[in-house]
Amino acid sequence: MRKKRSDSISDDVKSFAQAGDTVQLPAGITLDDEVERIVWSQMTATRSKDSWREFDLVLLSKIVKIEARLRKYQLQLDIEGAVIFNDRGTPIENPLFRIIDTLTRQQMAVIRFNLGQI
Repeated sequence: MRKKRSDSISDDVKSFAQAGDTVQLPAGITLDDEVERIVWSQMTATRSKDSWREFDLVLLSKIVKIEARLRKYQLQLDIEGAVIFNDRGTPIENPLFRIIDTLTRQQMAVIRFNLGQI
């Protein structure tokens, strides 16, 4: 199924009318917590409900899960700070930087893959 065009006035009106509609999760996909549900709602609100293809929603669920983890680890990093001390008392870079970097790269890879499918 091709992505629906949305460059006409009637499509704009339809999109506006659907703005408050909740986009349902694809079959077999679950969200684990309230943060994931909030991110899902935020991200699905970027398009009208009828413009989401099933494939888009499956990939979006991956993006949502990664984004929820990124938010969690960023909050933890904000609390702990950029530099922490190891067992010997030596200051080191907080390992959360690597975790956040890895998650960001994964998220961007899914986004790039999805954009290639449009």
